[in-house]
Amino acid sequence: MFKKISATQIFDGYQFLEPDTVIIVSKNGRIIDIVHQKDAGDDVLFEDGILTPGFINCHCHVELSYLYGKIPEHTGLPQFLSHISRLRSETENFEIQEKIKQADTTMYQNGIVAVGDICNQADSISIKATSNIHYYSFIETFDIRPQTSTINFKKALNVLQAFQTYHLKSSLVPHAPYSVSPQLFQLLLPYFKNNLVSIHNQETNSENEFTFNHSGALHQFFNSLHIEMNHLLKTGTSSLKSVLSFLNNSKTLILVHNTFTSLDDIKYAQNFHKNIFWCFNVNANLYIENTVPNLNQFIDQHVQIVLGTDSLASNHQLSIFEEIKTIQKYFPDTSLAQLLKFATINGAKALQMEDKLGSIEVGKTPGLNLLSLDTIKKII
Repeated sequence: MFKKISATQIFDGYQFLEPDTVIIVSKNGRIIDIVHQKDAGDDVLFEDGILTPGFINCHCHVELSYLYGKIPEHTGLPQFLSHISRLRSETENFEIQEKIKQADTTMYQNGIVAVGDICNQADSISIKATSNIHYYSFIETFDIRPQTSTINFKKALNVLQAFQTYHLKSSLVPHAPYSVSPQLFQLLLPYFKNNLVSIHNQETNSENEFTFNHSGALHQFFNSLHIEMNHLLKTGTSSLKSVLSFLNNSKTLILVHNTFTSLDDIKYAQNFHKNIFWCFNVNANLYIENTVPNLNQFIDQHVQIVLGTDSLASNHQLSIFEEIKTIQKYFPDTSLAQLLKFATINGAKALQMEDKLGSIEVGKTPGLNLLSLDTIKKII
């Protein structure tokens, strides 16, 4: 049993295909063949719109879905983090579970077939174990107090082992340059080797100010919590340059946000690590800091770009299609082919899932989305 599908345009993950191309797909979504209409025979279903592979969301926090609408916009990152800490302690676990389930369903309906998901707890395991979405879970840890680094490292390791018990793809990762002590980085280092690692990068300019000379809004935030900071990174350089040496033994590195990353940082990082993916979450950047990264300078450097949604704590929806539309608004010269490549094959490669997802190729089961001007429809 199979379907024959054509559309106004077909994007295969790399490029737009020739007109009159027909995709032959099995009932379970496996691509059987790609042929010209004259060779397809009868019963071709023609769709009005752009047919694409399923979308890849390279950065999300489904655990935070219960925070939808609870944190005001444009607070800046330190205040945003403060809200999350307070609201987590006020929320019952059953609500967190229900909101994770709803987020998972919504992402699938929005044409997302794979997610790189940040996890601080084991709350999402049961949902991921039965989900239609392919997940890669980044078990995140943070602690800037050296005396408790080992405790929090062991907690993260226990969460990782819980995910692995369910045979869910996962790895240990640091939260951000400003939130991981050198002692904790050293504990994490063996778990980065030949692995997939993700880290929040330069989401706010105060990250750079903090690592440069312990100044700025993040420094003030930590001061307000009466945290001793003399042992933390103070390198006289950007936050990205300050931590790359800890991350260089990873097989793949996903840098997330990059809102305040300079051209010099991009060039330095590209020379330092052989396989970096730069992940952009523009709607979340607007929600928290009310700004967007300079995407053009990344495109000009021909780096590997992927897209994410971040969480419902910092976004109005979990939709890669909406991320594409926002990028088109702020960067109208970016071609649709580029954006769709960011959202499909690049994302699949970043999450090491390109053997099955990300492109319309014979033998793959990438999912199929149909895009029109304002809507997205999941076909397969």
